[in-house]
Amino acid sequence: MDIECIYIYCLKKTLSDILKPHGIDLKNKTVTDDRARVIMLDSAQKTYGEKEDWTILIKNLSRTSSTTKRVVSKTVWDV
Repeated sequence: MDIECIYIYCLKKTLSDILKPHGIDLKNKTVTDDRARVIMLDSAQKTYGEKEDWTILIKNLSRTSSTTKRVVSKTVWDV
């Protein structure tokens, strides 16, 4: 099984706009493609104010497909 890895920089768009081209529609609460993928959200903390969208992503969409697994990870680098 191939796993698609997608890197996304979060500073320029809303969380909903960022994820929609990758088959995750937060407005309609749907996932249009059930392929295996890892979506890495760089600077995701800039979108934390979008609480409703994060709730949909973490809680609601996890119920849409029994075969879809999501891993959400946050890393902070202090240099």
